[in-house]
Amino acid sequence: MIEKVGNRPDAEKSKLKEACRQFEAIFIEYMLKTMRKSIPKSSLFKREHAEQIYTSLFDEKVAEKVAEAKGLGLADMLYKELSKFIADRTEAKKRR
Repeated sequence: MIEKVGNRPDAEKSKLKEACRQFEAIFIEYMLKTMRKSIPKSSLFKREHAEQIYTSLFDEKVAEKVAEAKGLGLADMLYKELSKFIADRTEAKKRR
């Protein structure tokens, strides 16, 4: 969800931090799904649709929890780089 935060740098930074965390969660979820696809399928057990839904939801929740905890560090790196743009834009507005 995108919200207009106006000229408040603190609000912008908190929204940016949350967006970076969400991006990391999406990245981790994609990584988990890709790793799961690499596991050879066995013909011993038939995979049902319910199992696919369950594993998909499981991957999503695991990714969210990992990102909420320290995660992979991707959110921190993104925030560190992107928050520079908020600071630069705030300084430019002050000079006007």
